[in-house]
Amino acid sequence: MKTTFFVLALGATMTMSSCSGSTAKEGTSENNSEGASVRKPLPEAIEENNKANFLSLEKADLEDAIKHFDKALEIDTLYELAYRNKMHFLLELERNDEALKHADLVIKRFSRWPGSYIQKGMVLHWTGHYDEVAEPMKQALAMLEDSLKIEERDSVRCRYLLDRAIAKRFLDMPDYYTQIESERAFLVKLFKNDTTAVNNLYKSLLEDSKDKMVRDMLNIREAAIRGTKGRHI
Repeated sequence: MKTTFFVLALGATMTMSSCSGSTAKEGTSENNSEGASVRKPLPEAIEENNKANFLSLEKADLEDAIKHFDKALEIDTLYELAYRNKMHFLLELERNDEALKHADLVIKRFSRWPGSYIQKGMVLHWTGHYDEVAEPMKQALAMLEDSLKIEERDSVRCRYLLDRAIAKRFLDMPDYYTQIESERAFLVKLFKNDTTAVNNLYKSLLEDSKDKMVRDMLNIREAAIRGTKGRHI
């Protein structure tokens, strides 16, 4: 069985957590681009998400964990972290067809969120559908380029910059690194002058293989630990 228990380096989770230094407005639209990631989930949904994550930490039946994620999403259809966690668990169980369908569901739910398409590309890569990765990455990139022209919230702009670099990396576009390198001063400021963290981020973007980026972005263990600590992104 493939395992995704790897140390988190960058990617979707990195952009959601490390870019959250600024205050963003809570989203209200059911299908908006960022509302899912900045709103606070319903308490009952958080409880179900945490139950699933505890099962993972206890090395219990992951099938039971999936049921708790389903319950969380039944309670709160905008609980983006629960969608991601369920995705991780489906891949860990090698239920790849379900994971791909789940990625499509996330796109349907959050069609204006570029991260939905990047996640789909990651799942396609992980499951060996390499020839299909470019399509969702191109969709994400087009949305990101448009959004970066108008986005003013620092935390969201940071996330978009990193996502754009990731999308371009998977599309083999040579300017993926130089483009985000030009934003280094902005990222250092947003990371509260933590130059080590920013340097590590750039190092990962430059040196990590695509396979490693996917493994890190689809990390199960980090998601489980994050849930038990009550960090709901």
